[in-house]
Amino acid sequence: MKSDKTYRSLSMLTGLIVTFLFLLIAGPKLIKSVIKSDPWQIPKTFMDWHDDPTAFFLTYFIGYAIIWWKPLWGSMIIITGCSLYFFFNLDTMATLMFIIPAMIVAVFYILYWKDIRTKK
Repeated sequence: MKSDKTYRSLSMLTGLIVTFLFLLIAGPKLIKSVIKSDPWQIPKTFMDWHDDPTAFFLTYFIGYAIIWWKPLWGSMIIITGCSLYFFFNLDTMATLMFIIPAMIVAVFYILYWKDIRTKK
């Protein structure tokens, strides 16, 4: 019973910290792009993963919203976003500063999901 609360607390704490930092980094850009441009431009950002982290951040936020109800599915969305962003930006290693914290959040939630599954 103790490990269930530990995994839950650890995953929630890291998830909230990383999401808050990502909102500080990407929030103004996302809001500005929605206000200044046509809202139909947002699906076009998912086609441009090279040198533009907007699609990565949108994928992370969608995955993190889902993670609260379905930890495994939300984690898979975050891992998919991290993988796509890494493979499209192999030439710059600065992408790791976004990918590593997001992957840590996803892994902690997978461990939490696995722990509650083994208790059933």
